[in-house]
Amino acid sequence: MGLSAGGVACIRYIAEEKKVISKLILIAPARYIEKEGSLANPDDFYNFHIDDNVRNQIKNGTTIFVSDDEPFADIQDAVKIYEKKFNAKVIRFSNRGHFSFLIKTFPELLEEISISS
Repeated sequence: MGLSAGGVACIRYIAEEKKVISKLILIAPARYIEKEGSLANPDDFYNFHIDDNVRNQIKNGTTIFVSDDEPFADIQDAVKIYEKKFNAKVIRFSNRGHFSFLIKTFPELLEEISISS
């Protein structure tokens, strides 16, 4: 599970280390920059390659949480990319912004985690 840049970190780790995971949950995920080839530049955090096999490394699917009032414009673009690339389930909100510490509870996340268990 990763929020914002943490989502990119999760995806990059899965992709580059060829890790197989049970489920991927992304919350307002940041956008990566597609890097052709098998190895990305380790100095450029957002620049890496996600090949078609990564979807198969995520055994129980991908869920993305995003809010329509997300303040960072590229997040909505990232959601479209990840939704297509991972055949992800997208859960949309209208009042969560960037899912910051201002949100006191997130029962939908707990529900999604319990579905995965």
